[in-house]
Amino acid sequence: MRIGSLYVADFLKNIIFFVPFGILLTVIILRKYAFSYLGTFLIVTLTGGLLGPAIEVLQLFLPTRTPGMADIFANILGSGLGMLVTFTLKLK
Repeated sequence: MRIGSLYVADFLKNIIFFVPFGILLTVIILRKYAFSYLGTFLIVTLTGGLLGPAIEVLQLFLPTRTPGMADIFANILGSGLGMLVTFTLKLK
């Protein structure tokens, strides 16, 4: 576990990486299906939550990366933020 600015930078990168994913998934859901705000939020964050562990497992094979639960949390947070950006900017 890294401590300090390197850890914070890595955490923020994980969030930023998943914001476009959240935006794209939200736009797809809103164009194809009639889900509520809460339903869309749950689908987007749960999908980010499922994709996060898959990425962490793949990182086991990369010597320069260390998988962790904080990365999964950042992925979920980034997905949710992407959904909020979509609704805030009305990108549907």
